Amino acid sequence: MITTGEDGLIYIHLIDKENLSREATFYPLADIEGIDYMPEATREELKQEKTKEFFEENPPYFAEVDHDKDALDHSYLTKTLKLSEEVNEDITDSSQYSIQ
Repeated sequence: MITTGEDGLIYIHLIDKENLSREATFYPLADIEGIDYMPEATREELKQEKTKEFFEENPPYFAEVDHDKDALDHSYLTKTLKLSEEVNEDITDSSQYSIQ
């Protein structure tokens, strides 16, 4: 995941793909006998309880951000572009192109 901080720098974060996979396949009402015959309110309570238990057992992992090591400024993503050969100048004004 990529975010931009208040300082204008770009930060790259890792995603916990194991937890992401577990969350995608998690169904809180699985393996509950007679779920189809329970009142809706009871099902909703069970669903909330099981979901809460799941997230307590599988907390997400977010690595600490080291501002000196993990941050990039926008110049890192810019490329030097050439104008036509007759002019033979680099485009240095970033408003003329964008990688966003």
